[in-house]
Amino acid sequence: MKLKYLSIALFFLAACSVSKKTNSSSTSASQAVNANQTPAMQQAPVTAAVVKDIVSLKEMEDGKKLYVTNCVSCHAMKNPSEYTAAQWNNILPSMSRKAKIDDATQASIKKYLLASCK
Repeated sequence: MKLKYLSIALFFLAACSVSKKTNSSSTSASQAVNANQTPAMQQAPVTAAVVKDIVSLKEMEDGKKLYVTNCVSCHAMKNPSEYTAAQWNNILPSMSRKAKIDDATQASIKKYLLASCK
């Protein structure tokens, strides 16, 4: 009878030690992940990111050239990074109409501006 109780006690003791090892390894794994993160990364909430289209260097150069030649003739050149994509999407159509910019030119300028914005 004593052997039966001793076996049960050893079983529970073994089960508890396995559980502790699993918890401590998962805790140290999460601590290792957190150690590689800055405090801002650990506390920052997950939010939607602005995903920009991939624009080639040639497209950037062409878009910037068109932006400079078409826009600076009417007003001072604006730094694209001072505006958000939403702001450029609101500004560009009206400016393109005023400057009589064709759709292809507007598309090139838009790619440049959206790739360069905030």
